[in-house]
Amino acid sequence: ERLRYLAQHDALSNLPNRTHLCEELDRILINGGSQTRLAVLKIDIDHFSDLNGWLGLSAGDKVIQIVAERLRAVVDPEDTGNIVARVAGDEFAVVHRKADSRASEMLLAARICRSLARPFNVNNRQVRLSAGIGIALTPADGDDGERLMKSATLALAHGKLQGRGRIQFFTPDLDSEMEARRIVEQAVANAFATGGFTVHYQPIYAAGSGALAGFEALARLPREDGGLIQPAVFVPAIERMGMINQLGA
Repeated sequence: ERLRYLAQHDALSNLPNRTHLCEELDRILINGGSQTRLAVLKIDIDHFSDLNGWLGLSAGDKVIQIVAERLRAVVDPEDTGNIVARVAGDEFAVVHRKADSRASEMLLAARICRSLARPFNVNNRQVRLSAGIGIALTPADGDDGERLMKSATLALAHGKLQGRGRIQFFTPDLDSEMEARRIVEQAVANAFATGGFTVHYQPIYAAGSGALAGFEALARLPREDGGLIQPAVFVPAIERMGMINQLGA
């Protein structure tokens, strides 16, 4: 029994792990059938790697434990049947039973954000956290555990692109939007690895005489079909990937 518990729980936070969460989520959905109403909230601590660098790894572990305690206090899994899990390094998930509306889930997400934002001390340093939250609801956003987790993850990723502390519901267009973003980022990574960017030279003319004064070098990213990915699309991708200083190097 002890080995089973260890296999299903995260040792640091003492919360269910991702595997156990998905098993329980599927069990709830199967037992409840099409009438099941619940929400999956995916929670990611903003800039946790920076926090680890500032405080140190052992203090970062303490932060994870404090986050787990605060999530349990808000969600109250023992009395409600809700589930709180740690699914990755600084990522958590909540299964909220009897979710009846987007409004109720927005209120829960806001309570979570307020709880995490309360300052606390670690190693005599005051810490303030913010978190992004992505929300998926049954049945619209998925009718099995894997699909619901994916929908919540897509919502979280989209929200974090907008800034810190964002609460984002899943919408169907996020599937295609995030896939398009992934394709562009893959094309950018390949171009840096293989020298795939091309340079187009745009003439510059003197304002007074109209004489040719020089050329401006412009980076372009070819597509596999022979067209070009526009700079308005690939430059933000390069910035997100932290590679902007390599462009033109």
